[in-house]
Amino acid sequence: MSHVLDAGVVLAFVLGESGADQVMAELDGSVLPTVALTEVCRRTEQIGYRRTTAQLTADLAALGVVIDETLTSTDAQRAAALRQSSYRLRSQWTDQDRNDAGGMSTLSTADAQVIAVAERHGLPVMTTDRAWLVVERLTGGFRVKVVCIR
Repeated sequence: MSHVLDAGVVLAFVLGESGADQVMAELDGSVLPTVALTEVCRRTEQIGYRRTTAQLTADLAALGVVIDETLTSTDAQRAAALRQSSYRLRSQWTDQDRNDAGGMSTLSTADAQVIAVAERHGLPVMTTDRAWLVVERLTGGFRVKVVCIR
């Protein structure tokens, strides 16, 4: 397996946005947690994407993406801790952090779940969200590498 994918990188690939080539190179064997798949399906429906969500899911599977349908209680506990840490540390963001990340942000519950799944698999996590890099630094690091494609 290659990476655990955040919804943003899948959307970048599907919509042909910046970073799509980098994502394409990593799809085969990568893991997409269902929480991220939910976000991809919601967003593609919202914008009127040309494929149904069922077709899109099948397309991703055909490209070698493994849909991880398991969120363990350990994942949930880790995600809650990550989410809370990112919220608690937001006062430590510097102007440079805000500039680097394109604004201040905390991890959403879905973001934290994706990171927890990546930690369980022992795989790097791929995202489009530069704020993850700031949160990672402020929290003392995640248990996996964050690869930001933008």
